[in-house]
Amino acid sequence: LSPYHFKMMRFALLLAGPSVCFALISSPPPVAAPGVSSDPARQLQTEGFVALPRELNVGPELAATVAAECHDRLNHLLEAADAAGCNVVEQQYSFAEICHRKRLRWDIRMPETPAWAALCRSAVESAGPYIREACGGSPGEEVRVIMSGAVVSRPGALEQSFHADGEGGLFNIFIPLVDIEPEDDGTQYWPGSHLTDPSMERVLGLVDDAAAMGEMASPGCAAGGFLAFDYRTIHRGRINNGRERAVAYVVCTADPDAADRKNFPDLSVFDAEPGYTEYIPFFDESAGDTWRAQLPRLHSATNKLVRALQQRANLSEGAAAAGADDRAVRQQARSMVRDHIKASGLDEMAIQSRITATNSLAAQVERERG
Repeated sequence: LSPYHFKMMRFALLLAGPSVCFALISSPPPVAAPGVSSDPARQLQTEGFVALPRELNVGPELAATVAAECHDRLNHLLEAADAAGCNVVEQQYSFAEICHRKRLRWDIRMPETPAWAALCRSAVESAGPYIREACGGSPGEEVRVIMSGAVVSRPGALEQSFHADGEGGLFNIFIPLVDIEPEDDGTQYWPGSHLTDPSMERVLGLVDDAAAMGEMASPGCAAGGFLAFDYRTIHRGRINNGRERAVAYVVCTADPDAADRKNFPDLSVFDAEPGYTEYIPFFDESAGDTWRAQLPRLHSATNKLVRALQQRANLSEGAAAAGADDRAVRQQARSMVRDHIKASGLDEMAIQSRITATNSLAAQVERERG
């Protein structure tokens, strides 16, 4: 089959659903496109990462749909983190649905929409044969999904620290949702590092090791393409200077005993309380000190706005304090403050902007009421 016919056949199978797609994981992949490894499984074994043949790409349309879903999901989770009392840009929070890995770089869990499910099925179908071969598995051995999600960085995100994702037996399939140019703003890998088990001291010192940095590779990948890598491979996300960059990922394995035990905690962002979130570490503790010093002023302004809204709605303070009405009014107050900050052109992340906006709205509500 030509690459075109293979792609059309593969698209039809994708629509057929997971039972057909997973049954064909053992089918041989097409010949690699120019510039891509002709033996992906071997490269995955020896180098620890590989860009899969471009004929396997899901294409820009599905990538764009999932990118939009990631954008909306991140905004929803950031609103929840903000409601829980987090500084959503400066704090190092980790919840069951969202982890702030680095300033302006988030790891999020995605809901099972039709587009997300199709993307994950395609990732396993495409990378499964190489992962199984790299593990030394037999053709009929199942490649199972451990978890999936997306890493989203926004303009201003700096490089991550070099790190490995976890232990052996697991593999990560990256699906960039925007085009990534070689040696640009994608993911940087240290070839062969999954075989050497470098010490933490060695990993932390990589940026100052000219020889090691000269070995690093940042492969390009079109939106909807696939990059697979061993969980042990040392890597980092590169600096983001100018766009929202979303990369979907699917963690899978051919090892029946392998598991990811550390990437997300159990506490939901929707269940977190301000008393918990106020003392989450900051990336820059000087920013944290400034934030905490002004929190009493923000709490005072927020309580003032909430009381004004409750009184305007003819709610007694006793009834409001007792249950769901207070929570609903506080959500209304936070939404009003966000809208006011945006309309006024203030810095959304600055606590002083929130204090100013909250006091202004409280005064406005009191004037309307009186």
